[in-house]
Amino acid sequence: MANDMTRCIKVDDWIFEVKVLRALRVNNFGEPYSAIANLTFNGDNAIIDGIMLKDQETLTNSDYQTLKAFCLKMNMKNINIEQNQCHHLPSSINYPQMASNS
Repeated sequence: MANDMTRCIKVDDWIFEVKVLRALRVNNFGEPYSAIANLTFNGDNAIIDGIMLKDQETLTNSDYQTLKAFCLKMNMKNINIEQNQCHHLPSSINYPQMASNS
């Protein structure tokens, strides 16, 4: 995948590894957001949890695809959604071919 993001950055004698991050659904950083999710990376596994949505909304298919796309850019092969609030979406997906062939 040409647009892969690196999860490790070396600065002097330190290596910084992205393991946990927060995703916000908002047009511009700093504005009020309508959804939030926590992502945790462990090897090639991503866990998405802590999903909170404004005004009792549900996670849309577009939201799900965006979260999946980000995880694939981080070279994740397995994505697990701990709090699946959208019943038509699977709670666990595996992308060994997409992550390795893209």
